[in-house]
Order: sequence, then C-alpha cells, then structure tokens
Amino acid sequence: MDDVEELASLKEVATIASGNAATALSKLMNQKVIVAVPSVTLVQVEKIIEEVGHGARVSTTALVRMEGDLHGVLFFTLDPIDAKDVTTDIIDKQVSGSFADINQEVLREMVNIIAGAAVTSMSTFLALQITQSVPASATDMLGAVLDPFVAELGDTFDKVIIEQETFVIPAKGASLKFLAIIDPPSTATILQKIAEKMQT
Repeated sequence: MDDVEELASLKEVATIASGNAATALSKLMNQKVIVAVPSVTLVQVEKIIEEVGHGARVSTTALVRMEGDLHGVLFFTLDPIDAKDVTTDIIDKQVSGSFADINQEVLREMVNIIAGAAVTSMSTFLALQITQSVPASATDMLGAVLDPFVAELGDTFDKVIIEQETFVIPAKGASLKFLAIIDPPSTATILQKIAEKMQT
C-alpha cells in the first residue's frame, strides 16, 4: 500500500468507530448528533497539541487508553460551557435539579459509553482484542492535559496517526471533538488486519 491507500484504509476504520460513538451519544442524550467524515493525519509527536487545538485554551477533556492488541488513546474535548450543558441534560433525564458545575462523574460515564462503542466496533471489524481504561477527566488547559501523554509517546516514537472527528448536537448548540491517537506499531497492526480482510 502507498501512503494514500493506507490513510484511506485507516479512515474507513475511523468512520466505523466514530459512527458507532455518535450513535451511542445520540441514544444517551436522546438528541440528534451530526457527524462528518473523519480526518486521518500523520503527525509529529511534538505537534500533537497543536493538531488537537490551542494548548493554552481551557477545555473540558476526558481520556481513555486503548490496550491489548492496539495501543493508543481516545481523547474527548469540549468547551466547558458545552460540557456543563451536556452533563446537566443527561442528569435531568434521570432526576430534577439544578447543577452549577460540570458533573465530572457523568462526563466520565458518558465518555465511557461513547468510547466503548468505538472500541467495540474497531475490535469487531479488525478481529482484535482491545480493552479500554477507566476514563480520566479534567477541566484545564489542553496543553497541561496532553503534555504527559505526549512526553510518553516522544520517548519511543517520532510520529503518530491522529484520527479526528467532531460531533455536533444541534439542539444544544454544543459540539464534542473526538480523537484517536494511535502509535506506529498499532497502526501497522490495523493495516495488516485490513489487508487480510481484503484477501478473504
């Protein structure tokens, strides 16, 4: 495969994962979710934060690690106001009341469900064993959240694949950015599995 074919193959996997994640979010919120075709790019490790967004911008983030046959991270980022609206809306479907702050526990459970849909779909499509960690969340500068992960990757790799998608919730006027950051050995595993599927 040449680079164009490889990126197209990775985009197919990203489309399946993000489509299932968007469906899970839509069901969870009982709201329409609009999702576009994901982008897939090869990025130098030191430019990951630049690729994700402005490092000094305060965002509400959640991170889920993928382990097993694939290694990488699923990263979710929202504007803090959108995060408050989304988590409050989910809570209001179960109990009544007013919440002044972002409910981090609800955010983590929401991300756990969305990430689970993405990971399960990738695992099934690629016939790989993939597990996910318990989500970690924070409201902080993007750079501060991603720095430890970038440093960890930088110890071993020069470049990584980043798959990006944005979910828009029109009724809430909110959006959620969904990224998968995948290391080179895992990228090679994905491409190998796709090649095997094409031969059968």
